[in-house]
Amino acid sequence: KSRNRCECCGNRIPLRRQQAIPGVRTCTECQRVLEIRQKQYLR
Repeated sequence: KSRNRCECCGNRIPLRRQQAIPGVRTCTECQRVLEIRQKQYLR
């Protein structure tokens, strides 16, 4: 089940994002930061 609030920052996750990504747990901004950190870690 998708969350309606981001588990990282607590901001609301837009309904369209919740519908597009089942089980989404982060807002778009936090997800972007997580992906950048993951890329840096994998180097």
